[in-house]
Amino acid sequence: MRIGILYNLGLNKGGGDFVVLNLLNTLNSAGYDVTLITSRPEGLDEANDLFHKTVNNVNIHKIKTLPFLPHPYTIAYLAKKATIEKNYDLFIILDDIPKYLCDKNVINYVQYLHAARFKFREYTSKKYVETLKGKLNWRIHQFLFPKFFQKQYNKKQWLLLVNSTLTMNHTSKTLNCPTNQLTLLFPPVATDHINKYCKNNDTQKMDLAICIGRFEPSKMFDEVITALSLIKKTSTVQLCIIGVEYGGTYLRKLEEQIINLGLDDRVELLLNADRDILLDKLAKAKVIVHPALYEPFGIAVVEGMAAGCIPLVKKGINGPWMDITKEGKYGLGFETVEELALSLETAIKDYDYFNIDSIASRAFEFEESKFKDEFLIILKKFLTENHL
Repeated sequence: MRIGILYNLGLNKGGGDFVVLNLLNTLNSAGYDVTLITSRPEGLDEANDLFHKTVNNVNIHKIKTLPFLPHPYTIAYLAKKATIEKNYDLFIILDDIPKYLCDKNVINYVQYLHAARFKFREYTSKKYVETLKGKLNWRIHQFLFPKFFQKQYNKKQWLLLVNSTLTMNHTSKTLNCPTNQLTLLFPPVATDHINKYCKNNDTQKMDLAICIGRFEPSKMFDEVITALSLIKKTSTVQLCIIGVEYGGTYLRKLEEQIINLGLDDRVELLLNADRDILLDKLAKAKVIVHPALYEPFGIAVVEGMAAGCIPLVKKGINGPWMDITKEGKYGLGFETVEELALSLETAIKDYDYFNIDSIASRAFEFEESKFKDEFLIILKKFLTENHL
């Protein structure tokens, strides 16, 4: 049984990398012959360093891609070359399925389909809707994409796993596939490691709120900064935003906003911070804020909850509100900046009155070991049904 995972680790640093590291570890430990098919073999070390994982002895099938090809077209190219160069029994991919795999056995762990962004435009990056260049690039993308990726679900040889309720609904509508043919599998989170780190760190909680994610407009960190400015200046509430760089324009906007609002001494921006620094901040924070409205899941929210942080998330059809906090059962929700300011101040002030143990217990339901066990059950069933 030869399994190939098509993915470029380290390209867009985030939850996808952590999922792939877990898939590699899971399949290796279960005795499968698994290979990472990539144009960026160095991405494995980058992801290991970022998440402090030790995924070693990975078979790598390096395929050199054309320099002008952007993501996700690199994945289509990898699929084409992989099917020619080696014989794989099963392919595992994340997101859209290239046409070159239309007659192959495929397990697709859908984080959020690129194709869905054509149907649900609010999930399109702002850079493609706010500038003339961006709009032009999007039109080209919209024209080219169907030529390289499947638009219909092949239920005979494919298994579609989805990372959230939102992703399930949008995948169903995009691929014209009934939801009962999709399998919900929440992504892995290092909740046990984070929880132990925070307990062993013996750090006292501070009046600190934290945000985690890429520095891009869709994360809406500017709303949290604005909310902090609405809290009286004598307040002890501090804010730390940790993320990886994504372009740079939005990061500069946040820096200017902080200066203009006179919050230099209350807001800290940490760019490309080491994992230990992130964990240290989580151990000290009382609150994790996730203001993004269009978020399929939201791994950072679970990480914060595992560290004993109260989650403050945007209400709406998104993963943090629906799947993680269960619409406020395990945290607080907000719709406006004013509501966020009030909830932030309340959560910090009344932290000791919240059921932190219950919040942490909820986070453990997304532990990576649980993902491993559930994925192997799903995999074995798929292999049996397809006589592989």
